[in-house]
Amino acid sequence: MTEEHSEDNLAARAEAYLSQAVLRHPGEATKALKSCEDLLPHAEELGIVARCVEAIAARSSATSLPADKGSGSVVTAKFLFALLRTAHILRASDAARAAIERKAATQLEQATVEDVLIPSYSGAAETLYDVDCVERVVRHFLAEEEVGEDEASSSAAITEEEAAARTTASRPSAVAMTQVGKLVDNYLAEVASDANLKPAKFCELALA
Repeated sequence: MTEEHSEDNLAARAEAYLSQAVLRHPGEATKALKSCEDLLPHAEELGIVARCVEAIAARSSATSLPADKGSGSVVTAKFLFALLRTAHILRASDAARAAIERKAATQLEQATVEDVLIPSYSGAAETLYDVDCVERVVRHFLAEEEVGEDEASSSAAITEEEAAARTTASRPSAVAMTQVGKLVDNYLAEVASDANLKPAKFCELALA
């Protein structure tokens, strides 16, 4: 199936299809990633899983993702955190993981505790769950909310109608903040039993 046998053989065709038709489109890369579940560990050995994760992260970070958070037109929080787990397991690049973390932050209010309980896959990690990862996602979420609030109040002179409209627009943000606050509270309750979790790290996430 290689070029050693004949030109334009199956291996070359498969590689061309993967590079041109799959990895360039997040949706197709996602379908390919899901298909890899039935082909493990061969898909991992061939690097297909890692390439799909990298492609999804890169393409997603290159797009602006969504005016309406949690809408049906975007990937779910469950999928994004599952993808983040996969990226950690496969030791994807720091850039890829950071891109997924930023994307997951846009859907954080839709996540459940089960979604954010990401195990520590690093051999050097002492804690049961990757609290650092969750803290980064929370901080990305907070940074995004702050930007939204700054944009809503950036004008020095606005009419009453504009002020009312901006106040209304800010309400979903307040709801999202409340939902994420509850999520973090429940998450902390789950990880608090980890004897290796340092009090300082627990406090950092709580204060965030």
